[in-house]
Amino acid sequence: MFINSINYFRGIAILLIVAGHSYTLAGFAPSNPFERTTANLLTGGTALFVFISGFMFHHVFSKKFNYRKFMVKKLQNVVLPYLFLSVYPIWDIIKYERFSRTLGVASAWDALLFYPFTGLHLTAYWYIPFAVILFLASPIFLRLMNSRYKEPLIVVGIALSALIHRPLYNISVLQSFLYFAPVYLMGMWASINKERIYEKLMNREWIFLTIAVFLAFFQGEFASYSPLKGVTTFPQAVEGGYVGNFHKDILVYNGIDFMILQKVFLCFFFMVFLRRFEERSIPFLDFTAKYSFAIFFLHCYLILWGERLGGLPKGNILTLLLTTLGISLVSAITAAAVKKAIPRYSRRLIGL
Repeated sequence: MFINSINYFRGIAILLIVAGHSYTLAGFAPSNPFERTTANLLTGGTALFVFISGFMFHHVFSKKFNYRKFMVKKLQNVVLPYLFLSVYPIWDIIKYERFSRTLGVASAWDALLFYPFTGLHLTAYWYIPFAVILFLASPIFLRLMNSRYKEPLIVVGIALSALIHRPLYNISVLQSFLYFAPVYLMGMWASINKERIYEKLMNREWIFLTIAVFLAFFQGEFASYSPLKGVTTFPQAVEGGYVGNFHKDILVYNGIDFMILQKVFLCFFFMVFLRRFEERSIPFLDFTAKYSFAIFFLHCYLILWGERLGGLPKGNILTLLLTTLGISLVSAITAAAVKKAIPRYSRRLIGL
C-alpha cells in the first residue's frame, strides 16, 4: 500500500539534505541565535532519509523478503549510478592532483582505491558505501525486528550514537553504520507500529517539534564540543555552542551529539504531521519525492561547480532557501531530461 505521507516526508528530507550542503554556495554563515538554530534544524537531514529507508524497507520487503533479488536491485539502481557518476569527480581529482593528502591519498592508484570505497570525491557520496552495508545487513535488521528486545535496542542504540558521533571526514563506513543503524531500526519499528503512533501522537506532534527546536537552539548556544579543523564541510564553533554535524574518532569522547537526538524527534514530528495530508495532493513535495534519489546524486555536481565559480559572497536564510530550491529543481529537470532521452538506462546511470 502506497503511503502518501511518507512519500511527502521523503520530498522534505531531500530538500533538507540539499540545504545542508549548500551553505558555502549560498554564502550563508549563521551569526545569531535564530540563524544558528535554523542551521542546526536544516543540517543532518541524512538521519531523516535513513529513518524513511528503514520504514519503507519494512513496509515493502518484510513479508516476502528475497535477499538475492533485493541485493541485485540495489546493485543495479544504487551502486551502478554511484559508480557511473563517480567517474568524472575521481578523474578530476587525479588529473588536477586534488588528493586528500591528509588522509594518505597522494597518487592516482591511491585515489582509485580510496574514493570509490569512501565516497569522499563528492559531497554526500559517502552515503552510498554506508548504504551498501545497510543493504547487506538486511537479514540482521529483520531478525532484530522479530526480537522482543527491539525497543530497548533502539533506545540504547540512539544513546550510543549520541556518544559515537559521525566519523571524521565521513571516512569510516563502519562508524557511519553504527551511528545510523539505530535510526534505520527505528524506522522499521515505526512502520510496524504506525497505526498506534498515529493514534497516540496525532495533534501532539508539536511537542516533538518543540523539543527538536530546543535541541537545535541548545546545540547552537551551549553545546560543549571541540571541532577538529576540516572534518566537515560546515563545522562552526561559536561562543558557547556549535553549528553543524558532530564528527570525531569513535574511541574519543567529545561531548554529546545533539544532532542525532534532535533528528529523532523531527522524524516522528514529520511522520505524524504529514499524516493529515494522506488524502491531499501536494504537487511540489510529490515532485521532489519522485526525483529524490536523482536529486541526491546530481545536486553534488551543481554544488561542486557552483563553489568553483565562487558561489555567493554573503547570503542569509532566504539566499539559502532559494539556492536549495534552484539546485533541487535543476537536478530534477536534468534527471527528467536524461530519463526521457535514454529511458532504458537512466535508472542505472542517475538513479531515476
